Amino acid sequence: MTKILCAPLQGYTDSAWRTAHSAVFGGIDTYYSPFLRVFHGAIKGLADVSPERNAGVSLVPQALAGRPEDTVRIVEALKKSGYRRIDINMGCPFPPVVKHRQGAGLLQHKQETEALCSALAAVPDVAYSVKMRLGVDDFGQWRDVLSCLQVIRPVLLTVHARLAVQQYDGDVNLDAFGQLLAEAGCPVAYNGDVTSVADISRITATFPAVSAVMIGRGLVADPAMLCPELATPANYSRFHDMIFSTLSQRNNGGDHILLAKMKSLWTLFLPNAPRKARKAIKKSTTLDKYHSAVAQLFAEL
Repeated sequence: MTKILCAPLQGYTDSAWRTAHSAVFGGIDTYYSPFLRVFHGAIKGLADVSPERNAGVSLVPQALAGRPEDTVRIVEALKKSGYRRIDINMGCPFPPVVKHRQGAGLLQHKQETEALCSALAAVPDVAYSVKMRLGVDDFGQWRDVLSCLQVIRPVLLTVHARLAVQQYDGDVNLDAFGQLLAEAGCPVAYNGDVTSVADISRITATFPAVSAVMIGRGLVADPAMLCPELATPANYSRFHDMIFSTLSQRNNGGDHILLAKMKSLWTLFLPNAPRKARKAIKKSTTLDKYHSAVAQLFAEL
């Protein structure tokens, strides 16, 4: 049976979101964390993948592919936290990341990709999966990447069927994905424009060899995507309240920080909810006004 994976969406699918989704809706075999990276000498994101924050959630933490010494440092830190399966992000398409030859930026630099994979292979007792794009600006760039990945023997290769230059716009390239699937030599997961159960069925029917389907933005928009019978105002409200409760307990930056975090959730969450209520959430300036606007939205669903 095809496994269903939750994509790592920076700013959305953090531990508060993951634990709430698993508790209220479920249907996900494995959640992937937004990538950890080295920033100004420190590893950003370690707290979010701590076992304490992810109790009851099947989680694979993700490290941003970049300089070998930085990526290996992240891997070693995750090992100390108990993880033995780590995902390597070679798919982040955002220009600042690509420019610095990180994430998808490595896809057009074979020599640096080889050096990274050799360094990762030298770390004992870790199994790797990889998330990548078909290329940066050429749909054939994945071929060089496959030869580099052989040294780490990925247990799963998740492919977003777009180029990095497309980011999340334009059509996915199913023909190029099919070619990669045939040549990968390891289990492959599909990612890209999966927003319904029907989309999952279409992908698995088109590509029977696919081992898993990864969903991201569609699941953040509708957390009940995989279980329509749970798509009730009460469940959406419970989900929201769990996230709010978790973030409020961890918040040490004041109400305005908490408010900003919650409002950011609504940039993707329930896009078809009543427009006026969504606008009131966006314009709320205090937590009291925010809660009032959210209550009104759920009352109107």
